[in-house]
Amino acid sequence: MNTHGEYIIASVRRLGLSAFRIILILSALRILETGEIPTKLTCTNEDFSTALTICNTLMVHTGKIFSTLPQVEENPSVHLSSSRQQQFLTAPPDDATFSRQTYLQIAETLGIPVPSADRYINRWVSVGMIEKVGHGEFRRGIKRVST
Repeated sequence: MNTHGEYIIASVRRLGLSAFRIILILSALRILETGEIPTKLTCTNEDFSTALTICNTLMVHTGKIFSTLPQVEENPSVHLSSSRQQQFLTAPPDDATFSRQTYLQIAETLGIPVPSADRYINRWVSVGMIEKVGHGEFRRGIKRVST
């Protein structure tokens, strides 16, 4: 899992849910095998082991699929999760300085709360997408962002 970083986590979580569902199905099928309907349905070790074997195979396949995908160069913590963030980042002109007051006005027009705007700016400064040129003064255009 380490070779694919944060991008494979959603697939691993989905496989965990799939394992749970497979266990439930196998336990329900066991009722058809025995003909008894218990008041409390429990998973046998055999059903649990079978579900994990299936999911391990699926995990190997998931890893193979991820290894065929192109490598992503961007830092996942910088990923712009919304078009509002993209608009917020690109609103100030390239290579022109802007103040905190300016970016807060932009954030307000986009409906971005002040704490979120400050957090976005600080994160973008830390990864070099925005340069802090002075107290409350910033400049965009250091690194290009691919979305």
